[in-house]
Amino acid sequence: MAVGLYVRVGGRLEDDGVLRSLASEPGRPTVPANGADLDAPPIEFSWPLQADAKSYRVILRDASARIIWRSGQVTANRASLHVPVATTLAPQTYYWTVEVERSESIRELGPFWFRLE
Repeated sequence: MAVGLYVRVGGRLEDDGVLRSLASEPGRPTVPANGADLDAPPIEFSWPLQADAKSYRVILRDASARIIWRSGQVTANRASLHVPVATTLAPQTYYWTVEVERSESIRELGPFWFRLE
């Protein structure tokens, strides 16, 4: 079952606007906010806590879907972007997803996006 999907339109990666989350903590926003315009790279990513999650991993991609950064596994619903990676981010749109590891499966939360100006 596909939980997170990317839609390619005209060569660019586009957000279809659907939050794909299974048993998520209600009312908890993502950080950075989905669709945010940022003046500086985010220093932390956070997302709704997922029921029965053993660990999480954040994957950051550029607009062409190339992986820029993959976090290590974390057990909390937040991950910090490493400073060396943050300093290399150019102004453009970035997409991020969260791999949610459960007992029997790995699911994906997102995609979420932000624009770095």
